[in-house]
Amino acid sequence: MRLVERHIIKTNHQFYKEIDDLAWRSKNLYNYANYLVRQSFIKDSAYLNNVAVFHLVKKHESYAALPAKVSNQVLMVLHRNWKSFFEAQKAYKQNPSKFHGRPKLPKYKDKFTSASSFLNLDPIPVYKKGEKHTFSGKRIKRAWYRSSEDKLIHADINASLNIIRKVVPATFSLGIEGIAVYPFRVTPGKVA
Repeated sequence: MRLVERHIIKTNHQFYKEIDDLAWRSKNLYNYANYLVRQSFIKDSAYLNNVAVFHLVKKHESYAALPAKVSNQVLMVLHRNWKSFFEAQKAYKQNPSKFHGRPKLPKYKDKFTSASSFLNLDPIPVYKKGEKHTFSGKRIKRAWYRSSEDKLIHADINASLNIIRKVVPATFSLGIEGIAVYPFRVTPGKVA
């Protein structure tokens, strides 16, 4: 049995803005670290363990803005999520009938990256309870996103490009055309 103390901080609480900012930074740190691990796993078939991730993110603004103990806990949660993924993958190989489908990579902690239209460069809002947002495009069917100009883009590609926009804001400063005409390498750990 675990004993926990629960604190409910409402929007009118004196520390709400500070706590909201810290929660936002911990989400950004989780997403940034997860991006690095996913890219390494997808491109190099190599898992970046907790120590490797720490050395890549220790100078990131979200890591530095949080207390070290909190930042390390965020990285530990990510590490546990990846360990669960690997265990599920192993169990899937032994007996696929126990699963509805293949285990998926740990996801990012933001629903707005998949709702915002990358093609229209919709702003990516920060989640606030009870707040409604409208976006210029919408997800259709299972895997497709339709922009306001009726252009189709794969929903996962749309979300991935929006995550890149969040992690490295200057990446698309020249628009999507800038990537094709003026390509440049994004180095993980260095913000443009």
